[in-house]
Amino acid sequence: MTYSKILGLTAMSAMALMALVSVNTASATTLEVGGTTKNESVSIAISLKSETSGNLKTTAGAIQNTCTESTGEGSTNSPFTGEVVAGGNSSSGLNNCTRAVTVHNPGKVEVEWRSETTDGTVISKEAEVTTGSILGTLKCTTGKGTDVGLLTGVSEGDATMHINAIVDCGFVLPSAILSATYTVTSPEGLGVSS
Repeated sequence: MTYSKILGLTAMSAMALMALVSVNTASATTLEVGGTTKNESVSIAISLKSETSGNLKTTAGAIQNTCTESTGEGSTNSPFTGEVVAGGNSSSGLNNCTRAVTVHNPGKVEVEWRSETTDGTVISKEAEVTTGSILGTLKCTTGKGTDVGLLTGVSEGDATMHINAIVDCGFVLPSAILSATYTVTSPEGLGVSS
């Protein structure tokens, strides 16, 4: 066998081994409540963290709208363990804002476990809101999937959801920054595990 054939077979073997290792080390995501993994639907409620506000601003930092009251509710859907855990938002509200906000579609949410933690990346899909701004009326969406932030899990007490995302608000403001901090009011002890 020639040297080039041996080298080629060695490279192919190494790639096959790497693919096998990748498959065996892929991590699944499962929600946990109070440190116990849940293979069932989990109902989640969030509320804007006390004494904070949610802001929509330009990438240059000009605030377009601020809300001091915001809530959301939803439940996870089967499968309850997978690459992500997904669910729909049954309600979402933004109140006490400097400019009017209308939620047209609260969208869907996915959570993906962050290795070595009880945290998860939060992804929003298909959410649509119309908001007033100093630039006029904006229709903001999360499209087919936008990484909106981090769920910081806990085994006791209230988890926290930190939103820091770039969302599409149309032609006038194609890249707007959405930021807010939410307290997970239910269930207590919400976390994410592998």
